[in-house]
Amino acid sequence: VMCLHLFQWGDGDYAAKAVVLQRENDEAWVDVLRAEGLEGGRWEELHFVQCATLEAPNYGTVRLTNNGLYPSEATFTCKGIRPLTGSSFSTC
Repeated sequence: VMCLHLFQWGDGDYAAKAVVLQRENDEAWVDVLRAEGLEGGRWEELHFVQCATLEAPNYGTVRLTNNGLYPSEATFTCKGIRPLTGSSFSTC
């Protein structure tokens, strides 16, 4: 759980559709957390939800989008000529 204080700079009545929390890394900004789908209505709280931990299959890998935070997609693959049984995608 994180508490954030968001500021909107400038004049006008507008709202962001996405928010990105970044950190500086060797003089470059790196995305740490991203929240999308904020359009419509007024929002005063922003929750970053960590999706459930997914294990890679034996002799395989799992790749997560959005650093494993909601909304996120997982892609499962097998190494070599091993066939994958079950779904190759999962969403959170």
